[in-house]
Amino acid sequence: MKLFICISLPVLILLNIYDFYSTTVLMGMGIEEANPYIRWVMGHLGIAPTMLLTKGVFFILLIWASYKVCKQDVTRRESMFVISAFLILNVFYGYFMYTRNFQFMLQMH
Repeated sequence: MKLFICISLPVLILLNIYDFYSTTVLMGMGIEEANPYIRWVMGHLGIAPTMLLTKGVFFILLIWASYKVCKQDVTRRESMFVISAFLILNVFYGYFMYTRNFQFMLQMH
């Protein structure tokens, strides 16, 4: 399980960094944010503060969950829940970063 976390956490971090970068670039080019809730927050706070706020909370939760699993401070059931969540998040972010942001970036350059 530790190996899975050691692989999944950096992948999620890199996908989120790419999300931050590509969203900032694409919005600078006039592409609108697809998520209506995030778009509303961006309208009130701006692009960078919204991305930092949403990513910051996300990273804190990821690091906390990773620490708990790696320290074996959770039950096996809780550990499997965290592992499943990491797997789902990796697939979710990978899919959306490729189908949305990456495809837009390719079209724009």
